[in-house]
Amino acid sequence: MHWNYLLIFLFFGQLETLDLGGSRKVQKPKEDPRREDVNIAVVYQHYAGRSKSYDKAFKEVIRKINDATAVSSLRRLATRYNFQPVDCILPTGTFFVKEVLDCLCNNVTSNNVALIIFVTASETYDSTTAAEQYFLTAASYTGIPIIAWNADNAGFTFENDLSPYRIIQMAPPIEHQARAMLALLRRYNWPKFGVVTSEMAGNDRFVTAVREELERFSNKSTKYEMIHHCHLDTRNNTDVDLKLADVKKNQAKIILLYANAAQAGAIFAHAEKLDMIGEKYLWIGTQSVKGTQTTVKAPAQAGMLCVNFHTVSNAMFAPRDDILPLIIQLAPKLFGAALLQLRSNEMFPMKSNVSCKSEDGDPYWENGKFIYEYDLIVF
Repeated sequence: MHWNYLLIFLFFGQLETLDLGGSRKVQKPKEDPRREDVNIAVVYQHYAGRSKSYDKAFKEVIRKINDATAVSSLRRLATRYNFQPVDCILPTGTFFVKEVLDCLCNNVTSNNVALIIFVTASETYDSTTAAEQYFLTAASYTGIPIIAWNADNAGFTFENDLSPYRIIQMAPPIEHQARAMLALLRRYNWPKFGVVTSEMAGNDRFVTAVREELERFSNKSTKYEMIHHCHLDTRNNTDVDLKLADVKKNQAKIILLYANAAQAGAIFAHAEKLDMIGEKYLWIGTQSVKGTQTTVKAPAQAGMLCVNFHTVSNAMFAPRDDILPLIIQLAPKLFGAALLQLRSNEMFPMKSNVSCKSEDGDPYWENGKFIYEYDLIVF
């Protein structure tokens, strides 16, 4: 097998230098003029050791789709479309309005993209999370479908239904985390529990998700009950002490915690003074409580549980199991599968006509709804 590959390589090497009649050289096959160019934008934050791997992953999957060497179900795409990559790299950490508008106006809309892929791995749940939501909100005003992976999407304040924004969020939302936490309670038959939330964005949505999940199995033989819920302002020591004392008074021994890592540390410092992190209690945290930490640090409860899904937000260089290249390669495939679902009467130019300037185009791509609807079907 190795010799066959070697012979083929040598054979093609000769062809490239072969000159017949002094001027005739072997040319690459021309692209099918019937194929329509479709621009796809990927947006990610700059990481010194990881950006190259994201760019490589994106261009590799585009090439495979165009060469009909992707998965067999997508090979028909190569006869109809020619995907073109467009990238926009935002600053690391918190980015601002200027960077967002520059990306959307000078990269996304100026290239008439038909899809925006937006991926981030941040787990700080602070102004960076707010910046991500701002980008998604601004991008949604274009009407261009968006496929996103945002590890900290629990901190977003979007409603559960993202269809008005034409966003598909591929990272686990807070509803899935609430479901996992209550599944744990059912598995070990812990019917009574309390909920403690910090001032982190999305706290109301988490409580609602827990209540809705309780209703889903309220008719089961064992009755599960949220016996106490408190919302803490971790910047106010008195508030934290008083409300944690109420949790203890209400006999909540299993406590679901929604907070970021810094807020959780402050909460545990107060809980320790109230003897609430010993063996008589069990705290179960959302992904945000763990954040980028790989070990539990005092005063956090030793042996506490946390929901966890894979991210590499604290990695300087892209490890083999970096989730973002996988998402970057999956999103164009999902988009391609959606295009193959379009009916003949739904065919339209795959160039969005959106512009940041009123004289250059429309403010909203109406046809994006068809692609988004089929994206949802194949997702």
